[in-house]
Amino acid sequence: MLENYKVIDFPTTPNIVYVLFFEMNGTEIYFYVGQTSRHIGRFGDYVSRQFTAPTDFRVGEAIKYLQEKKLTVRVKYRECLDSKSEEDELIRQLSRTFKLLNHLPAYNCQKSTPDVERGKVRRFIDEVLSQYA
Repeated sequence: MLENYKVIDFPTTPNIVYVLFFEMNGTEIYFYVGQTSRHIGRFGDYVSRQFTAPTDFRVGEAIKYLQEKKLTVRVKYRECLDSKSEEDELIRQLSRTFKLLNHLPAYNCQKSTPDVERGKVRRFIDEVLSQYA
């Protein structure tokens, strides 16, 4: 009856550091590193993609665009005590090999538009995809 359900361990702490990635040609391609004190509840912000929350919008748009391209976006996460310092270290390490969405310049939601920022995210993803095509 529950064969198609996915299993996750229930959290023991709300603090996590996580990496978003997809696979292409057998390679895991990491494109965003984050941290939160809301555990997996944070991922709902990426589904809603509120423009007034720039990180939520950019990450959510990247996920949506990758899914439109029939790529499965996945999450690796780890519970931790100091999620911010672990996030910083992981960004440093992964930036050596991968182009991360974390490095896109921030936007001011009062001076830009969703279409302009969506275009920036799509160009970013297209550039990442071209490296692995």
